[in-house]
Amino acid sequence: MMIFMATEIPPNLPEKDPLAIFKEEMAELKKKEEEAERGKQTVHFRDINTEELTDEDRQMWVSVKANIVKKDDFEDYRQNVDLSNNQSRQQFCAFLANKIRMW
Repeated sequence: MMIFMATEIPPNLPEKDPLAIFKEEMAELKKKEEEAERGKQTVHFRDINTEELTDEDRQMWVSVKANIVKKDDFEDYRQNVDLSNNQSRQQFCAFLANKIRMW
């Protein structure tokens, strides 16, 4: 009988793509905030289609979560997001900016 640690992936299961994991995480945050809307909490994800988020968004999320994002890197990211003309990405960028300001 094989026993796996919680962080290990059994050998017969493929590893998940980091972007897919990120999109699932954002979809879960969106669901929680939609449920919280009834309680009048701030809702960041209302206008975000998590399927439209990109690997660049995922990388910035990882940096923000780890509290290692640099101002210049975030400004470059924000500029790229603005140029994308993608409302979901722009809303997500605003969500990240709010997270950074809360530090």
